[in-house]
Amino acid sequence: MLNNTASTDDMITTSTPISDEIVPRPTKPTFSASLHDLQEPSWVEPISKKLLLILRLEKNWDGFEAGPIRRDVTNFAWSLLSAILKSDTPVPEITPMSHEGLMIEWHVDSIDIEIEIEEPGSAWTSFSNRRTGETAEWESRSDFSRIAEMLEQLPNNNNVG
Repeated sequence: MLNNTASTDDMITTSTPISDEIVPRPTKPTFSASLHDLQEPSWVEPISKKLLLILRLEKNWDGFEAGPIRRDVTNFAWSLLSAILKSDTPVPEITPMSHEGLMIEWHVDSIDIEIEIEEPGSAWTSFSNRRTGETAEWESRSDFSRIAEMLEQLPNNNNVG
């Protein structure tokens, strides 16, 4: 029930129109960024360049009759890294292996992470944190979240260098 002492200025009913000056009508959002402004993660270019160079290796690239690195292995490596790396993850070293596989590794501060890929769908990972004494080795075939968790311990690109 309304108080008889209230002025008409104090009373608002559902039929009272709200002025645009008090509550402006919603407008379409405006975006200050364009597609040109979007940036890819810092690791994309160096990793893609390295994998392309590795794919160009020919038979006997190591002087000991090693075959060329398999395209399906490099494609899997790219997919794996795309799934587990964040935009500021430090760029790993990527090394071809004589058995046509790849070694992907980080050695940052006291943390060492090595991922060996011999065939698509499988990654053998070795982890060591010299500060905490933690070490682990495991094979991943479908769930690579444990590798991503270990990468979280690396300092990001903003803290490296």
